[in-house]
Amino acid sequence: MVRADKASRPPPPKVPPVLVEGVQYAQVTNTARAGLAPGGGWLAASEAKTGKPLWTLRVYDNPINPADEADVQLVFFTSMKRVRGQRVLEIENESGERYTVDLDTRKVAPKR
Repeated sequence: MVRADKASRPPPPKVPPVLVEGVQYAQVTNTARAGLAPGGGWLAASEAKTGKPLWTLRVYDNPINPADEADVQLVFFTSMKRVRGQRVLEIENESGERYTVDLDTRKVAPKR
């Protein structure tokens, strides 16, 4: 049993949401509450004015091995920014992997 005062990993990095043309894009850190698969890698879009959810997208897959402690396997975003002049986000995670997300097509591509 893990004691509440002895967290196995630090909390997810604080990555501010990105606002693009009235839509706010933010990392989903509590996948259980959102009804999503665990592991991290989720991006949520919502109306900036109302907070109405628009869609969620798995940016990267991070399967959780049930034989190991789950929280130490989580991989969260460390940065998220808009590509200047484009409707594209660049996201980096705790493993150093980088991705681009086209906000119109919702296509994800690894960034090299």
